[in-house]
Amino acid sequence: MENNIENNKVNLETYEALMKELDNSLRIVQDKNSNLADVIKAYDDGVKAHKKCVELLNLMEQRVIDITNKKESF
Repeated sequence: MENNIENNKVNLETYEALMKELDNSLRIVQDKNSNLADVIKAYDDGVKAHKKCVELLNLMEQRVIDITNKKESF
């Protein structure tokens, strides 16, 4: 049980870090003073962070489904 709590904490921290990365990427892309190289790098970083967020959310969704199924089987 403690391992699940630690995994959830790590996942939450990872998700929050990825969201900050997405936010930073978006700021660079939207900044009219950013040069093209920075915008392209920020866009690429943002796409990678988004993909990781989706994967993490899918993992968490599966955990919720697993927990729900376990409760229903009792």
